[in-house]
Amino acid sequence: MNIGKTRKGKGVKALAFLAFFSAPLMFFNLCYAEYCATGPIEAYICSGFVIESCEYKTVDAVEGEDGQLYEPARCYSSVSEYNEKLNICHIRLKGKYGVFNFFTSTMIPNFYHKLKSGAYEKIEPDALKFKCIKTNK
Repeated sequence: MNIGKTRKGKGVKALAFLAFFSAPLMFFNLCYAEYCATGPIEAYICSGFVIESCEYKTVDAVEGEDGQLYEPARCYSSVSEYNEKLNICHIRLKGKYGVFNFFTSTMIPNFYHKLKSGAYEKIEPDALKFKCIKTNK
């Protein structure tokens, strides 16, 4: 009989341990937000050194690891800024004044804009902007 009580006690302790440590993980998974584009994704592109010129171009493709072009992702787990009133998302890709650009450029895919001729031109955006909705998963 003492063996049964010991096993039962260990079972309750193990169950309490699992509940204590897995409950926060389940909570975080339930509170996962996702930002999904509802319109075109626009690249904010600036060029020039002393006098900067900036423009928006539509992102029509991204380059995969295999070198092929694919449609850009429509949903993102995080964004740099979310304007809830206007439903606009911003993702900053480059730091101000080039800070950390070298490090982030190795993690960011190559973006492409489709020309009227049908050819794709590589673009190097400073940021991405798109109409979006925030969903909780």
